[in-house]
Amino acid sequence: MSVMVDRAARDDVRLATNIVDCDPESMFIGMKVAVRFEQSQDLWVPLFAPETAA
Repeated sequence: MSVMVDRAARDDVRLATNIVDCDPESMFIGMKVAVRFEQSQDLWVPLFAPETAA
């Protein structure tokens, strides 16, 4: 599912990206996510997954 992600450190920056490892029904505005990178040929693509409690 494609969404817009805000960066906490910069409120003027938003990224169009995909949320992975998450049921779309459980997503909500303000949900904390963590970035991870997956390689697609010679390009590394940022994807976001729900942040897990440490």
